[in-house]
Amino acid sequence: MGLTTNLFVCHDQGFIIDFLVDNNEMPREFSKSQLKAILKDEDLYLIIFTAQAQEKQFVMYYIQDFPNHINDMIYLWRYFDLEVSHQNDIHVMRLARNKIHDLIAMSETMKAIFNKNR
Repeated sequence: MGLTTNLFVCHDQGFIIDFLVDNNEMPREFSKSQLKAILKDEDLYLIIFTAQAQEKQFVMYYIQDFPNHINDMIYLWRYFDLEVSHQNDIHVMRLARNKIHDLIAMSETMKAIFNKNR
């Protein structure tokens, strides 16, 4: 499902598990919530596994060409910040928020790296 033209969210458990396996990022244990951040080319895949929910599940956020779409990164950062303030799976949401914050701070460097490789 597209939230913006470059930001998507996926709840398809089979698709997310296949993606994690294909990228050698499948979690080894499922007793706690966790975050996986995967950079492929210029795209960012942020995958959250929530163990505290009634039904354990994955959610994947995907931003195409993330260094050039800072507004989408800020949107996602605000979303995770809101989740933290609402006490929703606070540990993993804080990790996600901080990861997005770090990538926003590095966006100019990432642009230079990706544009150099074109």
